[in-house]
Amino acid sequence: RPPRSTLFPYTTLFRSSELYQHWQQVSIAEIYLSHDVALQVNEPLEVTARVYLGHLQASDVSVEFYQGGIDVDGELQGGQATEMVHRGQDPDGSSLYNLNVAYGQSGLQGFSLRVLPKHEYLSSSYLPRLVLWADPDHVRIVIGNVESPSVAHATA
Repeated sequence: RPPRSTLFPYTTLFRSSELYQHWQQVSIAEIYLSHDVALQVNEPLEVTARVYLGHLQASDVSVEFYQGGIDVDGELQGGQATEMVHRGQDPDGSSLYNLNVAYGQSGLQGFSLRVLPKHEYLSSSYLPRLVLWADPDHVRIVIGNVESPSVAHATA
């Protein structure tokens, strides 16, 4: 058996090509918020995302909640990313990710979600054409738990 260092380049190239091949299938379908986003400083907010991964596995990606201040142009500035926790799949096969967050600053704040590739042999998660941001025109946002998918009943 060859030493591990000999296998490293092949494994990295294989996983990278598989990610590129299937990345176009990845989409952020819905974002569920536990309550209205008019929050007080340090008030908790539960966020659940329904992400379709296509042929990729949950272990192939990292779903991040990206929060920060909003500038005069409506863009996030000085944001901070927090990885969401994979909670299983819903009956339709989409992966569910969950996170409890709180804003530590007052003022106009915002958030987005992003999906990045994840693999132990990738030197960086920021690969060209492999960063997917939530598109406000194509992501359904649901406020309140009435329609939120059941994370507790998702299959792992």
